[in-house]
Amino acid sequence: MKKRKTVFIVLAIAIVMSILVYSANQYLPGFLHRLVKEKVASLQKDGILLEYDSIKLELWRNRVAIDTLSFSLIDKRISAKVYGCHINTIRLLPLLFRKRIHLEDLTIDSAAVSIIKLHSKDSAHRTQKQHDAFAMVNVCTINHLYVRSENVLSHDTVTMQGSISLTGFTINGEKDPWDFSAMRADSLVVHSPFYVVSVDYFDIDRERKYMHLDTLRIKPRFSKSEHARRKRVEDDRFHGIITGVTAEGLRFNVGDSAFVNTSLLKCSFALDVFRNKHYPFPKRTYMPLPMDALQKLPFALAVDTLRIYDSAVSYEEIGEEADSSGTIYFKKLKAGIFHISTDTSLPAPYMEASALFMGSGKLLVTCQFSNTSKPAVLKGSLSDMPLQKMNDMLKPQVKIQVESGVMTRLNFSFRFNDHRSDGTVDISYRDLKLTSLKSDKDQKDKAVKNNLLTLAINTFVKNDAGRYVTGDKQTGIILFYRDRKKAIFNYWWKSILSGLKSSFSLRVKANKDNVKKLAQKDVEKRKHKKE
Repeated sequence: MKKRKTVFIVLAIAIVMSILVYSANQYLPGFLHRLVKEKVASLQKDGILLEYDSIKLELWRNRVAIDTLSFSLIDKRISAKVYGCHINTIRLLPLLFRKRIHLEDLTIDSAAVSIIKLHSKDSAHRTQKQHDAFAMVNVCTINHLYVRSENVLSHDTVTMQGSISLTGFTINGEKDPWDFSAMRADSLVVHSPFYVVSVDYFDIDRERKYMHLDTLRIKPRFSKSEHARRKRVEDDRFHGIITGVTAEGLRFNVGDSAFVNTSLLKCSFALDVFRNKHYPFPKRTYMPLPMDALQKLPFALAVDTLRIYDSAVSYEEIGEEADSSGTIYFKKLKAGIFHISTDTSLPAPYMEASALFMGSGKLLVTCQFSNTSKPAVLKGSLSDMPLQKMNDMLKPQVKIQVESGVMTRLNFSFRFNDHRSDGTVDISYRDLKLTSLKSDKDQKDKAVKNNLLTLAINTFVKNDAGRYVTGDKQTGIILFYRDRKKAIFNYWWKSILSGLKSSFSLRVKANKDNVKKLAQKDVEKRKHKKE
């Protein structure tokens, strides 16, 4: 009796399951197609156009294949085309009862995205309407992604291509528009009007609290002269490579409540910068200092420690009145910046850096920034610097060549705010001999020695014994009013330069006084001889 009852229950369950399977096979595909069409029509009313060529449902294998999918945001002028979209696992219950899309594995053979930036007044004030759409993809892989962004106003076009994999990707109209837990990218290449930027490998993972960028290359599309000609203004041209960018203890969020927090960020780079000052300065009214720039970020930022190691930077410039370029460079650059944060209630950032200036001078710099009304403080020193190394910059800029001399010590310390800097410079050097240059009349590009100015200059750098040497700690006063259109490095350099000029002026005055005393003594000696 019990066996018959068990068999009966099993048969009943089997019959019910067969009916459910049959019903699902007959009606579920049609229901899903109708659900998709209704959702597409609903999105179209909200300015979201979604089209597809064909959808193939394999319910028993839990797979969906879409041949070609087109997506457009009409108001924002954003469109995308997806080719070969394969969904390997789709959860049906959230779709049927909660109208939420939950995919386990999404693979896209190729995707092309087009973005057109209008920069119109209407688009600036347009508010984004929130939707109740929700979608989640556990793993999304795009084998080949192509993104094209066009600026209608400037006619500039930026393109990006590569392969991307997203984990825990969500679209939520109720809260933040989108989010992800991890992303990996390979062989990314970005083409902009003036640069080609490539990334070998990029990995960011929220669960591991880790980010790594293998190698980023910045390559200009044009030569130095052509870059300046196309820019039409004084502008920096960058060429270099950034390696080993790593973030540890990383926490981040995207959307309206976006933030990036990390305990350690480290990187290494080699960068060449070129600027041609024959062109007019850009039409901007203000260049913020670092603390002001932090406050303008569109997200909250907190970096406990930023480490720069084994890096190099060179800066080449053609001065406003120079006929050729000059270059300065820093090797074995190391730096640490601590307490970087957009939260002004926390301690202000502190920086310490060291490098070999022109490959030999030992440069040490510290800076205590300020996030209050108090001024920031910059201190530093440069020692054992062969001054002949500066000829590449001095000859085209100020028509002076160093024949011999070593800067034994340069100490500087000054306070600065957004408007002015105040401090002192102490300089010590030995065996300094200078040559003044002038342009050759027969060969305009050639510089020749100016004997008269050379004699005058070296008279002022000689001591009483006639040697090319100065005393220790020739002090100069730093007082400089900032050009608020220019960056902080220009501000720092011009501040130190004001102190150097002050030191040289005091030295010249002292030498003039000595010359007067010697002349007076000579006159007195002649009077005694006549008597």
